[in-house]
Amino acid sequence: MKNTKATPDSEAPAEPVEAADFEMAASLTGFGMYNYLLFFISVVCSLANQFSSSSMSYLLPAAQCDLQMQPSDKGLLNSIMYAGMLLSSFLWGFLSDMLGRRKLIVVAYAVDGVLNLIGSFTQSFAFLVVIKFMTGVVLSGPMAIRLTFISEFHSLKYRTRIMVLSGFLYAIATIIIPAVAWLIIPLPWSVTFFDGYITYNSWRMFVTVGALSSFLAAFLIYLCPEAPKFLMTKGRSEEALQAFKTVYKHNTGKEPETYPVKKLKEEVQAVPDPLTTNESRKSACSLLRFALKDAKLLLLKPLRNRTIMIMILNYGALLSSNTIRHWVPQMFASAEEYKEYQKYTNTTNASVSICEMISFTGVADTDANAGSCGVAMVRNTVYINNIIVASSQGLSFLLTTYIIKYIGKKMTMVIGYVGAAICSMAAYWTYSTSTALACFALIVSLTGVSNIACLAVIVDMFPTGVRSMAMGLNSMTGQFGTFTGNLAFPYLLAIDCVAPFSLITILTLVGAGVTLLLPDTDKASLQ
Repeated sequence: MKNTKATPDSEAPAEPVEAADFEMAASLTGFGMYNYLLFFISVVCSLANQFSSSSMSYLLPAAQCDLQMQPSDKGLLNSIMYAGMLLSSFLWGFLSDMLGRRKLIVVAYAVDGVLNLIGSFTQSFAFLVVIKFMTGVVLSGPMAIRLTFISEFHSLKYRTRIMVLSGFLYAIATIIIPAVAWLIIPLPWSVTFFDGYITYNSWRMFVTVGALSSFLAAFLIYLCPEAPKFLMTKGRSEEALQAFKTVYKHNTGKEPETYPVKKLKEEVQAVPDPLTTNESRKSACSLLRFALKDAKLLLLKPLRNRTIMIMILNYGALLSSNTIRHWVPQMFASAEEYKEYQKYTNTTNASVSICEMISFTGVADTDANAGSCGVAMVRNTVYINNIIVASSQGLSFLLTTYIIKYIGKKMTMVIGYVGAAICSMAAYWTYSTSTALACFALIVSLTGVSNIACLAVIVDMFPTGVRSMAMGLNSMTGQFGTFTGNLAFPYLLAIDCVAPFSLITILTLVGAGVTLLLPDTDKASLQ
């Protein structure tokens, strides 16, 4: 197939460039077919990430009958992956700087695919929990490294644009997942193997599709060379030059030998292979010491108060957003099951609140729900509602950039937190599933907006030397919030329906108050 003509960042020099830095070398590869391939890879990776992290939300109501899950089991299954991510996130960041991006991403996605494929055949709840925990450990790597890998092929002119588009694609993936679930899970078929010992049905096929996306992501990344930026920082200039030539060939359709750069400048002192030499082991220890030193700086004055405030903000925002987002399928499935239960028992109650509906599965045992168990997942409304929530989140990501420009980061965060608190309490009082849907969508969107603005504040508040560590700590805090929120939700719901919504209201109001204490980074640079 004929290659798409590249759009060069700058006019190619008449004479070959004997020595070029990364920015010049990347710009001379142009922008074309290879960059579009990277864009497509980002789409596939986003789908693989979302399948692994969000698929449990749709399996809870679909698989509760097969796996005999109680409400507490659902909370554990929804949260256990984030426990794995929390435990391994620092290790993956460390390994990616030592071993490279491509190798780790390929292995991680391949293992993730294998785990999901095995999980699709599980007949045991406990075994599925183990699989999802291991998935969290493995997937923490590519989720963090993927954007770095893709950005390190691009020059400054396109790097920011690609990062923004990749983030938007992640939001698009959240819309695709419920659409795929809608196509597969309602299918009324089931097959058995080994005299009925293994049952394979539609929700297990949904998990298998997620595994295929991980395998495809691993295969596509495998076809790419290592990121040239990483190779240059490790002193592997010849390999980096070959990577640039590969990009140049696909972008321009010309032979690699015509690439004008003949040599790359050494950006840093070469670092030996970390697995083979004593020097490399010393280097690894040095990196670890530097990382711990940066972490210590964040906990000492003058950065300590800022670090604590950012941790509180991110914990509350992601607990609220991801708890509601992961439990929306179950909550609307419970509402549908409540309606079906009324038909099954020939009872009606026109004045029942949405809170009573979503508590139905949570407080009733499996035997009481025998007539309605799993029936919700064949109803279109469950999937449509989830697509609406996911779409609202994607739209909010697009609007945030423009909102911040006019009212500033702090005001954006305050409005987001206060709005989410109002919606959380409104959801408790509503008697309409449509109103509840609007409240849930706004909670997810507004807390997501606050989190995006918070990331921008971190960039402004922390010096360059500790900014990456601050981002890493921020990510770990958010994962911990997601883990605790999803684990606690069914227990709070069992105590009283007002409990989980009160928790979200309190956390978001605290977030609004803490935001007011942040320095105004829109008026002055604090670096």
